[in-house]
Amino acid sequence: MSERVVVGWDGSPAAAVAAEWAARRQHGTGRIELVRVLDPAEFPPDWLATGGTPEAETEALEAEARRLAAAHPSLTITTRTLPGHRETELERLAAPDSLLVVGTQPRIGPRLRFRFSLAARLAARARGPVAVVPGDAAYRAGGPVVVGVDGSAASVAAARLAAGEAVRHGVGLIAVHAWWEATDWEAVLPMEAGVHDSFEGLHRTVLAESMTAVEREFPLLEIEQRLVHAPGVAALLAAADGALELVVGRHTRVVARDLLLGSVSRRLLLDTWVPVVVAGAVETAARDTLGEPALRAGHV
Repeated sequence: MSERVVVGWDGSPAAAVAAEWAARRQHGTGRIELVRVLDPAEFPPDWLATGGTPEAETEALEAEARRLAAAHPSLTITTRTLPGHRETELERLAAPDSLLVVGTQPRIGPRLRFRFSLAARLAARARGPVAVVPGDAAYRAGGPVVVGVDGSAASVAAARLAAGEAVRHGVGLIAVHAWWEATDWEAVLPMEAGVHDSFEGLHRTVLAESMTAVEREFPLLEIEQRLVHAPGVAALLAAADGALELVVGRHTRVVARDLLLGSVSRRLLLDTWVPVVVAGAVETAARDTLGEPALRAGHV
């Protein structure tokens, strides 16, 4: 991944956490760009302090840059303000060779309200990777990078991205493949002897084949392959406990652009307490290793 890191900053506490995470991801060196979109259709989170004027919003952005520079003196920080629709402008900045970093607030209330939050929409639409940083996230230095793989081209791309992140931080990589029965049919018609083992073997093959190219590309990286018989969200959240970040892919088989995130990725963005990096789109998606939806780990 390119060293270009763009932080979508809006004056909120969550944006400040995201900016700090981006600075620490760079190990306090290199460059990050803080971008504030001046959207006349929205009340900015710091409206009480800025009054919503472009001059005051720009000054708040510069103050944030000075705060980061004081904490990370070796880091080069640039700022930019853009007029326009916030979502549209941030989406334009999410290029394949960049990392777009945005913060997200804690979710309180019915989960359906937040399924299509700004962070989720950006992660679904962006051409490049998007890091979504929870407002209460802590930077866990030394923790592993965790990636969810399901045999799809999107998850293999996510595994490559996760491997690069692990190398950047000098930590290990945990590749998780979760599999679970698609329905509750087992309660009505239990599996015959040996069927469970057969399914497990198929999924173990999916995991191994998903990581073959990554292991070849990163021969010195310590990679743990973890096969879990559990629903995808639960398995990934459990693996991410203590992790530096969680990486997932996104699928491109549905027409509605807001739905390009699989159900697992959408729920992770709502429920995770660690930063989630959603890999960019895969232009030409290869077929999944396993063709039957009931045998796949779910769309991560």
